[in-house]
This record gives sequence, structure tokens and C-alpha cells, in this order.
Amino acid sequence: MGKVRFLIKRIATLDYKNLMKTAGEVHKASGKSRISAFTDIVKCGMKYQAGYMDYKLFKMYELSDEERAKILTRGKNDAYVRRLNDKEYVGIFSDKAEFNKHFDKYLCREWILLDGNNEADFAKFIQNKEQIIVKPLGLCCGKGIEILDPRKYGIHELYEYLIKNQSYLVEEVVKQSAEISAIYPSSVNTIRIVTVLSDNNVPSIVGAYMRIGTGGNVVDNFNHGGITAPINIETGKIEHKARNKSNVYFSNHPDTNAQILGFTIPNWSGLTDYAKSLALVMPKMRYVGWDICITEKGFAVIEANEYPGNDLYQIPKEDIGTANLIEDALKK
Repeated sequence: MGKVRFLIKRIATLDYKNLMKTAGEVHKASGKSRISAFTDIVKCGMKYQAGYMDYKLFKMYELSDEERAKILTRGKNDAYVRRLNDKEYVGIFSDKAEFNKHFDKYLCREWILLDGNNEADFAKFIQNKEQIIVKPLGLCCGKGIEILDPRKYGIHELYEYLIKNQSYLVEEVVKQSAEISAIYPSSVNTIRIVTVLSDNNVPSIVGAYMRIGTGGNVVDNFNHGGITAPINIETGKIEHKARNKSNVYFSNHPDTNAQILGFTIPNWSGLTDYAKSLALVMPKMRYVGWDICITEKGFAVIEANEYPGNDLYQIPKEDIGTANLIEDALKK
């Protein structure tokens, strides 16, 4: 039913103008006729639940049917989210404050939720802190996040500013490890690790990539100027170039020139064990993307995503496709 539901939804909401545009782009890139490209896009939609953006992004026109079947397409990803994540718990992951309450043990940082009546508690919280990070609760993709030096403001002035801007969640800024900071020091550069929990409550890692800020941004989010690089989940090594949203690729960081291609994530085995322990905290949420910071003292989960994306850790890779990894994980 999930496949049928996806197809019906896609047909009803399809942007046919962009579909035809994509067919034209595939025609130029592959040499297929426009009709052949259009037909193949439709075929992949029906057979592999791939939207036309999946088809273009993963260059499905270059792949065999066997390779296409391995790709975790948007439709397959949606089906896994519906199947594995209990709707009653989704709100905990989409609400930053609720997430902090439930995963406080794993945050490795102090935090406070402003309610308009706890200025005295806020004053105690910022005491002796050189930096705080403030997060609006209703925004995503790194929007509205600021890093502030509370010593530059009066307590009441700063409190009123945060309340006015709905920056209710205030956290201590975690200090990332020297190795990670050397790549780009202005943002906390997180490791996204995607976990799947089997019917027997066995956690597995099915995907991972590094998220890195650029251009002076204080967040590493891909949609906010960041770059990403897929990680080999067995070794923790970055074996492919990083890329940005405009599909520009980087062996080295564009600002610091630090090496990205070939970099190995420090204490990878410890990090994957930590991610698996996170996956066991709320077993009703069986398919989650965790954003984790490697700190000077260990690991700190920054946030989690109840809807893991399906693209950033699948490309750019020669051994494309991770759908089989999810199915294998579910059988454990």
C-alpha cells in the first residue's frame, strides 16, 4: 500500500513543468531522446518510487536495474519513516526543547528554556559563560540560530531580546575537538549518523556523513551554506569529496584549506557505539538521523531528525545506494 500511496500522491502533486525540464536535461546529459528520458523517469517512479529529482540526482539514466534497486529513493524513504517511526513520538524530535528534555543525559551541555518569567534563572545560567547559542523553537535548517557573548549585554536587555525573537532555547556552546575545529572553527561541525532499530531492538548504522560550515556561518546546515561529505560507515573515513547545495565539490575546505577527502573521523568506533545507544532511548522511533558533535570530552548529540534525508549520504559514491543496508538492519 505504501508504494501505491506514494504513486497516487506523486501523480496528484507532480510539477509537470519541471518534469519535462528534467527530461530535457537528461536528454543533454545522456544522449537519450526526450521521449526516452521521460519514459524512463516514469518507469523509475513506478518501479523504484523515484521522483524526477531522484532520477536526476542519482544519475539513474547511467545505472542498471540492479543498481537502481539499491538506491534509497524519496518514496522508499517516506515508506520507512511511516513504517518505523511512531507518530505519537515524532513531536519530541521536531521540538528542540522536548528533545533536550528526553535526551538530557546525552547532551553534555547546560541549557535553559525561557518562558518570559525566569529572568533570574537565566541570569544564573549565563554567569561565567563567554558564549551561548540561542535557537528559535519553530524554525529548522539552522535558521535564526545565533551565537552570542552574554557579557556584551545587560541581563534584562538580553533576556527581553531573546523573548522578543522567540529564541526560547538557550544552550551552552559545546567545544568541538581540535581535529574537527581545524577543518572549520566557526561552526559546530556535526556528524550525521542514521540508525535503524530492528524488531529485536538491535541498532545498526545505515548511513553517515560529515556536515561542515562555510563562509563565516555559525551553523553547518547544508541548506544554510554548509557542505557535506559521506563517511564510510565501516572505517569512519571520508573517501569522497564534500559538496555544497550547488553541486560544487571540495577535496579541501574552501575557507581553511583543511583536508576533507581522506580525513578519518576521530574515535569512529566510540562514536558509532554512542549513536547506537541513542537509538535505544526511544525504541518507538526506529529510523532516526542523529547530529553528533565530537567534543573535547567525548560526544554530544546536538539534535535528531525524525525524517532522515535520503540523498546526502548516498552521493557522491561509486557504490551508490543504501536501501539494502536498511533491509539488512531490520532483519537483525
